[in-house]
Amino acid sequence: MITASGSIQPSARTAHVPIDKQMKIGTLGFRCGLVGALAWFAMGVESVLRPFQDNRRETFWPLPFVLTIMALVCVHLIQRGRSRTERLGFATVVVASALMLVGNIGLQLNVRSLEGLGAPAGPVIWLVGLACFGVGTLQCGVLPRSAGVALILFEPSSILAAFALSPIAPLLPRGAYSGNLGKGIALAIVAFALRHVGNTSDR
Repeated sequence: MITASGSIQPSARTAHVPIDKQMKIGTLGFRCGLVGALAWFAMGVESVLRPFQDNRRETFWPLPFVLTIMALVCVHLIQRGRSRTERLGFATVVVASALMLVGNIGLQLNVRSLEGLGAPAGPVIWLVGLACFGVGTLQCGVLPRSAGVALILFEPSSILAAFALSPIAPLLPRGAYSGNLGKGIALAIVAFALRHVGNTSDR
């Protein structure tokens, strides 16, 4: 609702998250994001040091992925109700993450019907959803702008890292994750943005 002064008065749906909840959500998101970032980074480093296909890495992949989703949920909870773009982006990310998790299960169990749900649709929807979510995060203005930019560049940074490292860690159809170095950096930026909100709320 617009007031006489021209400012927007938050409705029940757009009201700010209470400060104490912001602090708790920001702290949880920071922890999930930081551990997830370290796990992405560890997978990337290991793939560079051992630059060959190792399908056992598929078993470890859900750990950083689920931690990433948990951090993104915290981002949404802190800023929800402020931007339609943010809501649309988050919903798209949730759908894509479900497809990718099911696809990963199918990949490991060699179930082609499940594997087909994960790729190529899952990653493409994930990329578009994150970009939309990042734009919405910038519009909300709750987190530092670095978080929105990191979300937009989450997958592109992974692709660029994989190509940049391809001379020493060849690109392979599966079982190689050198590009996860880019994901680790992007998620770490989001994690520290969540920590910033938690620390600010605590003052």
